[in-house]
Amino acid sequence: FFEIFGFRAECVFDRFDEKEVMQFFYEIRADQQDDRSRAEVEVRIMTENDELLSSRRGYQERVAYEITTAGIYKICFEMVGSTRYERTVIGIEPLGLKSESHYHQKDLVKEEHINPMYKKIIDIGGTLDELESLQSASKNW
Repeated sequence: FFEIFGFRAECVFDRFDEKEVMQFFYEIRADQQDDRSRAEVEVRIMTENDELLSSRRGYQERVAYEITTAGIYKICFEMVGSTRYERTVIGIEPLGLKSESHYHQKDLVKEEHINPMYKKIIDIGGTLDELESLQSASKNW
């Protein structure tokens, strides 16, 4: 989780390999207590040289973007229509190769030391871990 103050953008950075799929889930976690329409955040995926690759708006979404060139990429979040003094909490959950369950499984077993059936069981467990993370992340406070 991180906070966005007013209409400033906040960015996270990570390294991705060529043909790797950048995957993450984001959600606005701020409480909407008035009758305004639900707040939206603009999400931008950019190269380290600030070249815009993808942009979208929404309250929550699972994002998948295939990387064409290895390098450092940034994901920036900026509130749409907020005032200078508003504070918004954004939740972001890395998925796929950047998820916590992937790193745990990668260190737990080496693929060449296990049989294919066991690998499939590990993959199913990782998928279940991701689903559980998405469910817990999508519950409103």
